[in-house]
This record gives sequence, structure tokens and C-alpha cells, in this order.
Amino acid sequence: RVRAQLMPIANIDSPLDLKIGDSGNPTIEPMPIAPGKFFVRVGADQVLTPMAQIDAGDRLLARIVDRRGSLALERVFFANEAASLARGPADPQAYWKSAVLEHRLTEKGGSRLLAVVEDRPPIGVDVQACRIGDAYFDLAAVTPGKKAFSTRVTRVDGYPAPAFRFTTRAWPSQQDGLPAPASLESWWNPPGTSVAVATLDMPSPFREPLPIEIGKDVVTIDSFAIEEHEVEVRPGVIEKRSCLSVRLSHPSQRAYLVRVHDAGLQGVEQRFYREANRVTCLFWRDKPWNLTKMQLELVSLADAERAARTQGRYLKLDAIPAPVK
Repeated sequence: RVRAQLMPIANIDSPLDLKIGDSGNPTIEPMPIAPGKFFVRVGADQVLTPMAQIDAGDRLLARIVDRRGSLALERVFFANEAASLARGPADPQAYWKSAVLEHRLTEKGGSRLLAVVEDRPPIGVDVQACRIGDAYFDLAAVTPGKKAFSTRVTRVDGYPAPAFRFTTRAWPSQQDGLPAPASLESWWNPPGTSVAVATLDMPSPFREPLPIEIGKDVVTIDSFAIEEHEVEVRPGVIEKRSCLSVRLSHPSQRAYLVRVHDAGLQGVEQRFYREANRVTCLFWRDKPWNLTKMQLELVSLADAERAARTQGRYLKLDAIPAPVK
């Protein structure tokens, strides 16, 4: 084994011993680390470049490589190297990759699909986990006729790349009765770049639908109230919460979502009813809501998708195998 240490810049005299895999797979093994910026030292005195930046909640998978005769630290391109059912694009030089790691049937005829999206690790900059901001998806069953079904999308922690789980209650079948294969479209934008197209100071009390003109679109706030809903408080855990509920109606193929800036916010669910041209946005927090001074932001999904496609942050996987038990 290689002896290596993680040296925090904030306290360089207190290095952490790292466990490194064997010479055939010199990957740094999992261990909890406090957030910060670090050097990696190998042996007695060889300090690797670049440095590693680790933030709270990161799961960084890195390895030591020989780059032109010198050892260097690099992030593992997990979406490109992990065992997967489907991966794309096929271009080996593609900057972004998506991979489906799992696609399983549930006991009640639904499905669970796990996918990751990640950028190619850059060279010559600090090694850090890949981050994406607002992400949007379209999971479809590949069948002769269009079959509607509901999908719950959850961002999942614990993977060395941005990971998302897609859960359906009833996965469609083909004409022969077997589960259908799938396709998955993904588009995303960097953190903090989904710009609000309208900001609203909500009236209190809210008495009637509120139409908002946004360019050529008319978006209507149909309801604005505190309601009890079953929401996903943690991946796979559904519980009742007292939620701020905002219901919208919008033009066909022109969905919008609501954003709330609140320091006590604990969770958000955005529920899209595509065929009905409606969205229900749920927010829950650790303290009661005060609706007398509430400001909402509206974000256009069409604008977000257009920006993502323009900047190359769009992927589609067409050949995802059917779910299996």
C-alpha cells in the first residue's frame, strides 16, 4: 500500500492518514473528512497537485495517477467508469456523461431507476466533487403508444456524482406484456443560474386566482394556502407535513415553478401535471409560515431548458433496458 496523508491548509500540522488501494487500483478509500481545502502528501515529502476542495456533504472519489512522470491527484469520472445499464453519449471525449446504474421493478408493478450526471474531471484545477444546480428530467417508456404515468424524482446523496432516483407506481408494458424499455432526457444549469422571470408580493389573505403576464404567457396562481400533504422528507421516506401550497396553471408546454427564499426551509416538492397544464409547489419548514409578508419567484422551465441546451447541458439516453426484479 501507498502511504499518504491529507494535509488541511487551515491546520497543516495536523495531517490525516489516508487509506490507498493497491497498486492496481490506487483509489483513496472512504473516510469522513471535515470541509476545507487540502494537499495530499505521498510518502515522506511528495506533495501532489492539484489540491482537493471538500465541502459539507461531498462524496469525492479520487485517485493518484502518473502524469508525465509526476504523481497527481484526479477525480474519478464516475459516470464514465461505474458499472451501468446504459451510458451516454458514446463520444469518448464528451464533456458530460449520464449513466443509469439501476432499473428495477417493484413488487406492485412500479419501477425504480437510478441515474447519475457528471462532467469530465478538469485537469490543472482543484479536485472537487461535481455539482449541478436545478436539474430537470423526462423519463419515458419506449412503447408503440404514448402511456402516461407518474414519476417521483429525488436527488440522492451518497454517490461520487450527482445522483437521482426515479420512482414510478406503474411502469408501462409492451404489447407482449413485458416491461417496456426506457429513455431518459436530462438538462440542468449551474447552481444559482435559474433566473426568476417574475417576483410576486402575495396578497394576504389570498381570495381569488391571480393571473400574471410573463411575455406572451399568462400564468395563474390558482391557490396559495397552508395545507397538510404527504411529502418525501428523506429519500424513500414519506411523511405528513404542514406545507405552503402554491398551485399554478400555465400554457401548454410552458410550465413554471415557484421558488421561495426562506432560511428555515426544510424541503420542497414540485409536482407537475403535464396533461392538465398545472403545477403544485409544496414547501415545508421547521416553524409556522407567516403569509402576511410572502414573496414568490416564478421560474420558466422552457427558459431553463433552452439555456441548458445552448450551453451543452442536455443529454438523452435512448437504450435503457426494461426494469427487472
